Amino acid sequence: HRFVSNAIQLIERMKEQHIDPSFTCTVILNSFLRIADFDNVIQFFEKIKQEGMNLSLVGYTAVLTSWAMKGNESEVLKLLEEMKQIHMTPDNIVYEKIISGFLTA
Repeated sequence: HRFVSNAIQLIERMKEQHIDPSFTCTVILNSFLRIADFDNVIQFFEKIKQEGMNLSLVGYTAVLTSWAMKGNESEVLKLLEEMKQIHMTPDNIVYEKIISGFLTA
């Protein structure tokens, strides 16, 4: 996907300039989510993880919402477990987004 490739290039440029790309990654994920491009949310998330970058709770929420809107309960549960392993605690907003996502799937 061209959009993901462009986003990764932007992140790489930021890293070369010693700029923390975490916030930008979250913005990109939420931008894909806003236009209902769930596949790019998930693909970009996987690329971020491969690069060893960390996401905020907001970034994880975008990915969880995408999986929920695709109706994929097992991936939602898997990602919630991953969050637990890195000591990231979902809040009420996360669960609201997951529930809303499943209702619109």
